[in-house]
Amino acid sequence: MADKGFDIGDDPAKLKLKWNIPPFLKDKLGFEEGDVIKTQTIAQHRIHVEKAIGKVRRFRIFHSVIPVSICGSINQTWSVTRFLSNFLNPKGLFPKAWKKSEVVPHLKDGDHEIPSNNRPISLLPGNNRPISLLPVLSKVTEKIALNQFTDYLTQQGNLTCHQSGNRKHHSSETLVSEDLRLIASWCCTNKLLINPDKTEPIFLGTKQLLSGVPDIRVPFLGQHLIPVSLVKDLVWSGTFAHNINKLQLVQNFAARVLTNSKKFDHISPVLWALCWPSIKNQSLVRDVTMLYKIVNGLARPYLECYVNKRSAIHSYNTRSRDNLVVPFCRTATAQRSFSYRAINAWNSLISEETKNSATLSVFKPAVKREIYDSP
Repeated sequence: MADKGFDIGDDPAKLKLKWNIPPFLKDKLGFEEGDVIKTQTIAQHRIHVEKAIGKVRRFRIFHSVIPVSICGSINQTWSVTRFLSNFLNPKGLFPKAWKKSEVVPHLKDGDHEIPSNNRPISLLPGNNRPISLLPVLSKVTEKIALNQFTDYLTQQGNLTCHQSGNRKHHSSETLVSEDLRLIASWCCTNKLLINPDKTEPIFLGTKQLLSGVPDIRVPFLGQHLIPVSLVKDLVWSGTFAHNINKLQLVQNFAARVLTNSKKFDHISPVLWALCWPSIKNQSLVRDVTMLYKIVNGLARPYLECYVNKRSAIHSYNTRSRDNLVVPFCRTATAQRSFSYRAINAWNSLISEETKNSATLSVFKPAVKREIYDSP
């Protein structure tokens, strides 16, 4: 079937093909009845042909440039494309035969002479990695569906800027790089310095998830940051009690070395003589100082959501109406958060006179006296 204007002579006859071309009007005043019927018949069949060709465009199988290296197999590629386009029905049913896979073991690195490394897959293999082999047509169809779905989400604007999985030119590395760029931009805007030589990224997660993290190098301000597995410097306020005790033991040991104290001497008088507050009290001072900044508008506005006075909830004239509302935290992990930890210390350890200090320079020494001098 061809449109008007195609003049290819006797070439179809040599291939034993018959061409269906609508009749030409030429010098005639109008079509004869037979020509009209032939034109209508061809037009009816042409609709189905154009729908079939439209599937290829809609599935976007040939939406990119075809490399010269596969020009020799373009006919086979087109045949497979037409087969897929014709086979995929409008209901979107995936053929059951394409869902069957062949699972074969693939040996990992290790000594293959060890029997435990060559067990069948059904017996929890040692160094065997199960590989699922699906039919080629199923993988091609899956790729077509992915391209359609991705194009639809992109055109509709349903992909967030933080979506990096299953997107071209996006990965976890690009997402981390973008986050670091925003951090650097924020620091520059607020006249803060950031040193890439002392910046170290770390990935948090379970052992199973961290074992699958690839070895990446994150570009940042002309440097390439290498992820670390341990944190050297960290604010320990929200950590477990036994970690705080470990830090306290280090401080105690340093105090004994400086004062030449014996191992079994009581440490409290030693720390008191050195004017060294305990690690726990230092954390409390930092927490309530930050809370003072939030309450008095000296911190970033987004932190104000952590602070609500009880007087804003009820109008009763109670003794605790000026205290802050402690958030409900059911688990011990949630109770180690800043909002719960700091507000509890603010309500129970700080006097009203200290809370109402006029300036931060007045508040700091006052709160240190109250916390450091407490038993």
